[in-house]
Amino acid sequence: RVLTRRGAPGRVCQRVLARRRAPGRVCQRVLTRRRGGCACGRRAASILAWARKCAILEAVAAKGEVFLGDYDFEVIGPLRVCISREHRFGTDAFLLASFARPKKGAKVCDLCSGCGIVPLLWFRDEKKAPSLAYAVELLPQAVEQMEITRRENALEGRFLPLLRDLRALSEKDIPPASLDLVSCNPPYNPPGAGMPAQSNHRLTARHEVACDLPAIAGTAARLLRFGGRFCLCGRPQRLPGAMEALRSAGLEPKRLRFVQKLAETPPWLFLLEGRKGGRPFLQVEPPLLMENPQGGFTREVLELYGKIDP
Repeated sequence: RVLTRRGAPGRVCQRVLARRRAPGRVCQRVLTRRRGGCACGRRAASILAWARKCAILEAVAAKGEVFLGDYDFEVIGPLRVCISREHRFGTDAFLLASFARPKKGAKVCDLCSGCGIVPLLWFRDEKKAPSLAYAVELLPQAVEQMEITRRENALEGRFLPLLRDLRALSEKDIPPASLDLVSCNPPYNPPGAGMPAQSNHRLTARHEVACDLPAIAGTAARLLRFGGRFCLCGRPQRLPGAMEALRSAGLEPKRLRFVQKLAETPPWLFLLEGRKGGRPFLQVEPPLLMENPQGGFTREVLELYGKIDP
């Protein structure tokens, strides 16, 4: 094991820093426990997480992989997803992937894909997986992570990361009118709204500085075949603008679901589906409740996390 005890109260963590110029360099850090914590400010519970991370980096270095950043892997069912401090995922990705779930053998695309988590979740069950999934992302590091994930899970030829501005996708990138489903977890805030971002990565992910809802909807409409679906999520206060953007692009809102913590609490997320060439008719589904009144996740949430079988 990478994490080893050497007397009390000291612990030594040997961490492999696999980088482009020094892929085998080893850094030793002494983590001294102090009342359940450690000298560098990490709690004792975090030490095991750091040990797991170091073991992963050491194993990858042994395989000859080269990392340009500080990456880790999150295990989701049979998949290993490459994550970093800049590009990881949250609950909304699982909610969108479940809401949008494509049919087996479908051709799909995820815009603003980040680390690629939404299309990757559709590959958890091989019996229901799409035949082809594009993942369009503007930031190079996120695309690099998706390429690592693709290699880790042997998804070459099926999961295709694209380093592109979604507004400038060409016919060579993705043929127009060729997809059954497009999904997007877009930036939630207009420029200047919400908490100020601490980095360029977070600014691009959280604020509409590189694209907005009309641009996203327009790209989705161009890629979808007639009758194809576009699914997105967002904050409830932005629902009117999302519906307007979809209709302006020729995507008729057909299905809507709100996500709430409890039955008596207001929704914190919406899930919306538009259909290319669809007729006006909106189906509002029962809200998705995250927690039981007695505490703990509801059965539906545990199913979409893969903790229990549907």
